Amino acid sequence: MNATGQPSDPSAQRRADTTPETPGRLVHLRAALIAVPLFLSALYLVSWLAERAVDRHIYALASDRYTQKELGLVVQQRALRRSDILPLYGSSEIDRLSALHARELFADGPTGFSVLAVAGAGTPILETLQSIGALAREYRGRKVVLSLSPPMFLLPTGDMLLRRHLGNFSPIQALRTVMSPELSVGFKRMVAQRLVQYPEALNRNTVLDAITHVVSSDRPAMRLLYYVLWPVGWIQQRLLSEQDKILVLGHVLQTALPEAARRVPKTDGRLDYTALLGKATDLQKSRSTSNSWDVNDIWWGLHADWVPDQENTTSDAEFLQQLAVSETWTDLDQYLQLVKELDLDALLISMPFDGRFMDYTGVSASARSHYYARVREVGARYGVRTLLFDDKERHPFFFDDLWSHFGPVGWVYFDQALDAFYHDDLR
Repeated sequence: MNATGQPSDPSAQRRADTTPETPGRLVHLRAALIAVPLFLSALYLVSWLAERAVDRHIYALASDRYTQKELGLVVQQRALRRSDILPLYGSSEIDRLSALHARELFADGPTGFSVLAVAGAGTPILETLQSIGALAREYRGRKVVLSLSPPMFLLPTGDMLLRRHLGNFSPIQALRTVMSPELSVGFKRMVAQRLVQYPEALNRNTVLDAITHVVSSDRPAMRLLYYVLWPVGWIQQRLLSEQDKILVLGHVLQTALPEAARRVPKTDGRLDYTALLGKATDLQKSRSTSNSWDVNDIWWGLHADWVPDQENTTSDAEFLQQLAVSETWTDLDQYLQLVKELDLDALLISMPFDGRFMDYTGVSASARSHYYARVREVGARYGVRTLLFDDKERHPFFFDDLWSHFGPVGWVYFDQALDAFYHDDLR
């Protein structure tokens, strides 16, 4: 019986309990229909604003020392739309601040171009490969310079390489590379097989982890699985891309960057490198008065006690063994395969060893020559120009420290090579 004395209907009560609150559901549905377009519109607006901001400040961002430029894509991508920007990749030898650095010397385009400096401390070649592979469409046929640092080829395998990989790893670049329609299936599989050797990096992104493992396999079933995962991978790319743009936009808004003036690329500009070399020599002399190694006094003040402990700490045999087993050769080989895939006009430039310091540690010039010979051999195998400053191993004031970083004198030689390469005048 119900409250009115009428017989109750159990089935009616059950229907009442399970009947949805239609007005409430409709309210939530209407809210979702409004919120989703608003969110997508806001996301599109932020994306558009970020791209416009990058374009307005592209020359400053191209030379700026900014982590997101290395880990993201939008700055590199927009810079590649300018024919008067030369991409320059490397590690700490490029990232490190120095007088007469290419990012400063060419900032105003005195000879018709500026540099896009993409480098970080300890950046492995594997990460550089992904930066370029992720922008394969934009890079096809472009000029590009890769700077090599000899210590990269002497790192032991294991934790040190893992730390450098993790510290410079970019999920958006990795995902874009292994999913790129511009790259061959075989090349993407080869890169993916290299990436799966670092599960600690892939584990940070479930979608990237799954797709990379699928791409690394040559089993037909995995090819089918790739197409199943492709929509998820595409959505992940979009999300990471928008995140990159938001971070760059935030950097632009917080930093006083000069706007890009409209410039017409030119080829008649010239710099007096003889005068610059004299200026650089005088500068380094004034900064290296406290030591006999001709290195920066500030560096010497921090590491003077470390240097005596390095005398005869290694040998030719140990040096050659480290050189022979270095995984960096594999990454360099894959990078040069990418150069061929994209028909890049590429230049390999290598820092020299500091000859005096290497002699001091117990490694002879004869042993060091194996490094230079192998780089030249790899470059010749792929038809890529190489420039090794091995004749500058003992050049006074070439180095800023004993860790293979350019001083002002070294940068003048490097700058002159970049200038000649950009203008197709490199011999």
